[in-house]
Amino acid sequence: MSATLPARTATLTTAHGTVRTPAFMPVGTHATVKALHPDEVRATGVDILLCNAYHLALRPGIDLIERAGGLHRFMGWDHPILTDSGGYQLVSLVEVATVDDDGAVFVSPYDGSRLRVTPEEAVRNQARLGADVVMCLDHPVAHGTAPDVAAEATERTHRWAERCRAAHPGEGRLLFGIAQGGFDSEGARRLGRFMSALDFDGVAIGGLSVGEPVETMLANDRCERRRAGCRPSPLLHGAGDGFRAARGGRPRGGHVRLRRPHAPGAQMAARYPRRAIVTAQRRRPR
Repeated sequence: MSATLPARTATLTTAHGTVRTPAFMPVGTHATVKALHPDEVRATGVDILLCNAYHLALRPGIDLIERAGGLHRFMGWDHPILTDSGGYQLVSLVEVATVDDDGAVFVSPYDGSRLRVTPEEAVRNQARLGADVVMCLDHPVAHGTAPDVAAEATERTHRWAERCRAAHPGEGRLLFGIAQGGFDSEGARRLGRFMSALDFDGVAIGGLSVGEPVETMLANDRCERRRAGCRPSPLLHGAGDGFRAARGGRPRGGHVRLRRPHAPGAQMAARYPRRAIVTAQRRRPR
């Protein structure tokens, strides 16, 4: 890396191995990277995957995954896993989510049931899943949110971070705070300093990819708080500014439909617990 730029390399040590940074994390929201076998994902050079604790709590449920031996066993991936707390769904599912100082209530897109998540429960749920990197519950806001509403969400993220820190069980798991701050650069810097003072194992840069144009995301005056998205340009910009990891999901512009046969039965039986195979079969399109 250049000696004159913020970009640098490092390693993150977890209970399931080392992550080389800067790193790209494929998104396995429901405990699978769609259309790829875990060995194929690993063959690309990926060190760490991202799963979503909110979606997994809804389906197939944390109890089931815990009984199956945790996420690593459930998805056949014996390498580091980071889990999202569900905070981003306060933006992506804003029409069916409510929030107060104690926590958030989500409405399931599957059956309409309600799921209440507090900062303490978010940390405990991710620990029960067996995540190597646990993310604090935060309150992001969408691009264009009124400044007073964004400031209130930032203060709530402050308080939730302290509660997550107090609830973190340790047990070899890393806990990351999330720096929000709306779209005010000074507010973002202030929250970044606050998160650093809580002595988290790492700090994620929030408030990006929440509806803003790409040009706004890449603006120079926001470089201190940029997080790369799923496209190459923001990813490379983020690495150049010194950030350590980026997540990626489906490309902008819509879905990509991929079809491929399931792994042979003997291979699946050897790789996955019975509960994971039954869950996958139930999700197959009819």
